[in-house]
Amino acid sequence: MLLGAAGGAHLPLAQAVLLETFPPEKKGVAMGFFGFAAMFSPLFGPFVGGYLTDNYSWQWVFIMNIPICIISLILIKFFIKDEKKSGTPKRKMDYVGLFSIIIAMGCMQIVLDKGEQFNWFDTYWIYWLTLISIVSFVFFYVWELETKKPIVDVRVFKDRNFLVGTFISSFINIMLYGTLLLIPMFGQNILGYSPYFAGVSVFPRAISCFIGLLLMGRIADKVENRLLTVIGLIIMAVSVFMFSRLNNTSSIESIILPNIILGIGIAVTFVPVSALSFITLSKTKLADAAGLHALFKNIVTAISTSAVSTFVTRVSQVHQNYLVAFLSPTNLNFQYKIAI
Repeated sequence: MLLGAAGGAHLPLAQAVLLETFPPEKKGVAMGFFGFAAMFSPLFGPFVGGYLTDNYSWQWVFIMNIPICIISLILIKFFIKDEKKSGTPKRKMDYVGLFSIIIAMGCMQIVLDKGEQFNWFDTYWIYWLTLISIVSFVFFYVWELETKKPIVDVRVFKDRNFLVGTFISSFINIMLYGTLLLIPMFGQNILGYSPYFAGVSVFPRAISCFIGLLLMGRIADKVENRLLTVIGLIIMAVSVFMFSRLNNTSSIESIILPNIILGIGIAVTFVPVSALSFITLSKTKLADAAGLHALFKNIVTAISTSAVSTFVTRVSQVHQNYLVAFLSPTNLNFQYKIAI
């Protein structure tokens, strides 16, 4: 909870700082480097996490972040400047809006975390927490529209570019984190890979994404963003289709290739979508837009990840029932297989 509360603001704030600081002709390069950090890090994580878990202990996955945080604090102190004027009045805190979104997100997190364990809506408290979360989200949105000094300006969703760009970014996150959850799980549970080797199987995605993001910073300033977005989504669709063909006889190469293609698709799509989402917004709305952009993506990602995990668990149980249904003493084929 503390990690989420402290780290949740980093991505939207970084995005807002870049969009405010760089001129329009350099925003493509800036978003390319931002995409490198935002997309490369979670792709690189399974590889590092698997190595630390196999060779040391899982605690090191968290301990290794301490020196990185210290270095980040030093860099912020010396290189990030606050351009707000001293005479600028302070913005009053909207406590009603703040508490409503805290309640909504808190209840949603509990539901997504414990829902599968307690069989979702067969449990009354899961049902009520879901209802409270939905009502709180609706109340938050209406309150922010009506109050004179909202904690965040939700009217940025009236901007068509921002609205469509946010939906596309959420869709990218679904494919990114859904496959990032399933592929290592598939490698360990079905193919018998170790945690480290399962991380290695998805690591090529990080490499292709890294190279693609570095190139896209330059390309995005010369090619129309909408065209790049369509090309990137087609590439991602091809890679996801290749993932759907995996089975228990698949080789490591058949896992690596679609990961490489997916990394390229993410790189091609992320930079132009990020640029399109904020290009028509004024500078005064960038901070609010970046926060809502990140919030919406995180909500969609959390729900989709939980849904994917539940789907895999439920379908696995169904097929297990199909398999054991014929393991009966009255089944002649079963008796024959046991005899030999």
